[in-house]
Amino acid sequence: MSIEEMDLSIRTYNCLKRRGITCLGDLMEMNLYKLLHIRNLGRRSAKEVLLKMREYGVTLSDLDDDFDINDLSNLEVISDKEIELPNFNTKFNKKDLNGYDDDWIDIKLVNKKLDIQSTNSKVIFEFIFTYKGLCGNILTDFEFYITTNTELKIKSNGYSKDVGDIPNKLDIWYDCKEHVIKIAPIFFIENQQIIEDGLKLTAVFKDVKQSYLIRKTFTLENSEWSKEELFAIQLHKFLI
Repeated sequence: MSIEEMDLSIRTYNCLKRRGITCLGDLMEMNLYKLLHIRNLGRRSAKEVLLKMREYGVTLSDLDDDFDINDLSNLEVISDKEIELPNFNTKFNKKDLNGYDDDWIDIKLVNKKLDIQSTNSKVIFEFIFTYKGLCGNILTDFEFYITTNTELKIKSNGYSKDVGDIPNKLDIWYDCKEHVIKIAPIFFIENQQIIEDGLKLTAVFKDVKQSYLIRKTFTLENSEWSKEELFAIQLHKFLI
């Protein structure tokens, strides 16, 4: 839906248009700080935008559906630049981000050593996602797989409820707080001998706000996950 169809006041419409906002989808991708700092928009016009968005059943990327729009005039909004970033000191063997901002998130295995739960052919690996709510975002399309030395790719067969969460999509709110999510994909492996040095364990997901595909890979060396690689590519450049 274009902003022309939203029946906004002329002043509000012109402010959005000058900012390059042309449709409802553009507004849904914004956070509250960016909306309130559109030149000449003001909080009264921002309230008008939020009320119109609510009529269509949507809101900004960092707001809950039940956000009290009437409190907007008294709300103090913090810039992303004023928030202290988490201290992530992972040393990557290879890091190719193609412009992706990864300062807000870190992905690790629970233990650096090969520490797995194995019952017959079931193997569970535990991932830790640590992130800080610097802006609204959605992570989706999670995929976990292992790649053997013979290039055999084995996808996960679900997730352990006892160990962690079951990812479908991860909603990230603009709350400036650090969060820790544990995800434990389950793999069914017929031959345990494939768990050897050179085995790769990969997590893939999409960052909706930045429109990137993210891939984090751990490689087993001397029975430890000592090699880490992080790769990101813009979704419009990604070809399957």
